[in-house]
Amino acid sequence: MSGDSIEELERILALFEKQRQQDDGDYTKAVGRLQCLKLRRDLRQAMLRRNVGVLDQVISKATGSQYENQLKSQIEAAKKLRQDLSEVKECDLDILDMEPRTVLELRRYHHPPKCICDVIRATYLLLGENESGLKSWSAIQTLLGKHGDDGIIQRVSTFDSTRVDESLSKRVNDILDRHNPSEIRAASPGAATLYFWTRRMVEDSIKGRQVDDDLVNNRPIERVKLFSCFKPRSTSS
Repeated sequence: MSGDSIEELERILALFEKQRQQDDGDYTKAVGRLQCLKLRRDLRQAMLRRNVGVLDQVISKATGSQYENQLKSQIEAAKKLRQDLSEVKECDLDILDMEPRTVLELRRYHHPPKCICDVIRATYLLLGENESGLKSWSAIQTLLGKHGDDGIIQRVSTFDSTRVDESLSKRVNDILDRHNPSEIRAASPGAATLYFWTRRMVEDSIKGRQVDDDLVNNRPIERVKLFSCFKPRSTSS
């Protein structure tokens, strides 16, 4: 029998200890494997939670452990995600610095350049608006005129990219791909801020979907033969 999961290892080790079997090295190896599996689990869970503080703690713990080499690919993946999340946070700060008057300026356009209209349409689509209600500029102007919890800045500040599915990501990217950042920035700095935030949120949602077992379990950990190798302690007659 081999220990392939935390639960299985804990069960077998508990049985070993209960029966007071003799350790010829297998028990020690199994304990080490259990610790390594738990670190890998913690890395995986931290990545799924997508919290910078939690990632920092787990990365530090794994990096300083004797299993750092075995967990190298998982640690690198966690570090990359941590950097991405930090960049997203900076992006959040940029858009939260947008003043209400900037939103008002965007709303006052009577016939905005197509790049501005498309960027704001893509942003609202990402925020959950139905695309059928974003076809006309007048409908978008109405949304830009909302305040409080329904205002665009407030909605951006509470946005959760993990709720964006693949089809929505693709549709938003299709709209944004019609224009380049230089064109948008030249037309309106405010629209450019929305462009970069929307693009970044889509990228973040895609990366979030890629954090799965294949990502965090792509480096095998040495398997340990268990139980059948354990020998009972010898007793004196």
